[in-house]
Amino acid sequence: MLFTNSYKWLKINYMTQVSTPNQLVRLAYGELPVLERLETEFALEENYPLREQYTELKEALAVLPKVTVQPAQTSIDVILAYSRNVFLEAHA
Repeated sequence: MLFTNSYKWLKINYMTQVSTPNQLVRLAYGELPVLERLETEFALEENYPLREQYTELKEALAVLPKVTVQPAQTSIDVILAYSRNVFLEAHA
């Protein structure tokens, strides 16, 4: 009975819940909370235009170059030195 009520709620509310491209981006990157992910996946099954939009998004993400960013060593050294100084001042 609880599942049936939850299912009805999802079926009624998925159109309002999945309304932003941001939510589709978060789904593509695996950043949605569990309930929101399930709602969005359900909406994708039921809403062809939304599913088409998500498919286009996934295809675009697949062709983006994979980039990794790393701070300069001097930046890391400055941050660590500041952290050490703050720690020493707090415990002096």
